Amino acid sequence: MRISTFFYTIKQGLVNIWKNKMFSLASVATMAACIFMFGLFYIIVTNFSATVHSIEEGVSVTVFFENDATDAQIRDIGEKINKRAEVSKNEYVSADEAWKEYKKVYFQGKEDLRMDLQIIRLQILHIIRCI
Repeated sequence: MRISTFFYTIKQGLVNIWKNKMFSLASVATMAACIFMFGLFYIIVTNFSATVHSIEEGVSVTVFFENDATDAQIRDIGEKINKRAEVSKNEYVSADEAWKEYKKVYFQGKEDLRMDLQIIRLQILHIIRCI
């Protein structure tokens, strides 16, 4: 293809775009809408995929023990849980630590409620959190 043919083709294209303004505008708008829809679809699918992946990794299980459970029983169950392939880590929380954490989260700035609840406090169970 000669260089003059290339420039002739470009010139004819621009002349025809100028002559058919409405059709040119309609085709540009159609292309823009298609690209926008594709981008929107891609963003939604990517966001959904990332959310599902995040949820799959963030699953946690909490195991509660009765107060009469011995330390050996708790350790044994903790070891059995830790041997499972799905468990990436486990964390033992004693009853006292769980109570302190509970107070810190739920009684911020409400010391009067904290004192009332300490009087009628039910026994907190030992906890193993599996993540």
